[in-house]
Amino acid sequence: YSGYCVDLNHYAASAQVTAVSPLALPNGSDVAYLLETYGPSATTNLSAAALQASIWEVISEPAKGPFDVTSGNFSITGNADVAMAANNLLDTIPASFSLSYCPTELYAPSAQSFVINQPLVLGSPVPEPATLGLLAVGGTALSIMRLRRRVSGQRG
Repeated sequence: YSGYCVDLNHYAASAQVTAVSPLALPNGSDVAYLLETYGPSATTNLSAAALQASIWEVISEPAKGPFDVTSGNFSITGNADVAMAANNLLDTIPASFSLSYCPTELYAPSAQSFVINQPLVLGSPVPEPATLGLLAVGGTALSIMRLRRRVSGQRG
């Protein structure tokens, strides 16, 4: 998977991370949309740089759009190709949409945080009470069968 920085105020470092939803980021739903829509196809240097720049633009602006990487709190100078490609991505952000899944933010309080194009999974599945009940019944049935074999073996 690919990771994209969502924290311009920290340096990259080895740190303990927590998997959280990126929807809590400023304009987090737009970050999730960009990552879900363009993350899998960002396979060239230009497309990956454009996606990274568009993510930084989205989280750096206080209000939802319109976004433009050539002005505002975050801006690109000296690389017109990346700026144009990033603005093309930003122009596709819809007013509302439904995510097919929520990507994962790897949050580190003392180092850069990243978003990855993998579904957010918190914790492990918890077995249902019915499943545990079936296991108990099966175990009991096996024990009874074993006991019957022992008893029938002693009679003969």
